[in-house]
Amino acid sequence: MVTYGSVIKGLCDAGDLEAALALVKVMKGHRCVPNSVIYSTILDGICMHGSLKLALEFLDGMEKVEEKEKDKGRPNVVTYTTMIKGFVEKGMASEARSILDRMYDSELKPNRVTFVTLIDGLIKEGKVEEARKVVDTFGGNGVRTDELYNVLVLSLFRAGRHKESEEMFRTMLARGLKPSGLTASSIIRGIVLEGRVLDGYFLFQEIEKLGSLVSIDPDVYSSLLACLCQENHLAEAGSLILGKMAKKTVDGMVDADENVRDSLDDDDGGARTEKRSSDKFVEDLRRRGNGYDLNDRR
Repeated sequence: MVTYGSVIKGLCDAGDLEAALALVKVMKGHRCVPNSVIYSTILDGICMHGSLKLALEFLDGMEKVEEKEKDKGRPNVVTYTTMIKGFVEKGMASEARSILDRMYDSELKPNRVTFVTLIDGLIKEGKVEEARKVVDTFGGNGVRTDELYNVLVLSLFRAGRHKESEEMFRTMLARGLKPSGLTASSIIRGIVLEGRVLDGYFLFQEIEKLGSLVSIDPDVYSSLLACLCQENHLAEAGSLILGKMAKKTVDGMVDADENVRDSLDDDDGGARTEKRSSDKFVEDLRRRGNGYDLNDRR
């Protein structure tokens, strides 16, 4: 099977689809049933060197394979993603949207790669609203909604549509969706590069409210801090530094105290009283969060 697969891939890469299809017939003649990987390879070759009409016909044939070949020959997520990629590369991202419906009809759920391929294609064609509808329609059905919004924001950002990507990012925050560290860092970096340093600072503060859920790139933090100082926004720069210091202090104290609690687990009843006191201390630190006063030694 591996040898056949390698040869078929070579033929498809070279654009010799006729020879690749003939080899599939030879495989069947030797009672070697082609699997979905081989069919997906041929489909990819058709998308690259043939017509999308032929690719769709080939996909139809895969979906109608005989029951005895069902486990090996039926399309999988890679197959459908390959088909979507073929449409996107031909500038037909809207048509690729219909492939998602076929996936669900086949009781398959698209993965992140599937959505990145489709959403990137829609954004490149300027179909922002259509891309957003894909996110809202399919979010949570195989891929989390917040993950799809991250894909959408980054696709907009990569396409140079920075205003729209920032608006979509703020929509995420307003809906309580979790941005990834890459998404948050990209948006703040873009805002700072546009010279909107205070906007970047306030957005950073809003993201920091999510606590340790989002990790901002240290380079982005450093750039924001440097720009605040250069533009004489010293109060904001100081707040940024103190907020970071306070967060590290609280996290370190919580970690240290939890280590102490672990060591108390095997002690007697008297130690359990100390442990309950320790629990209260940790909870108090967490409640105070980023507002922890470094000068408060109580």
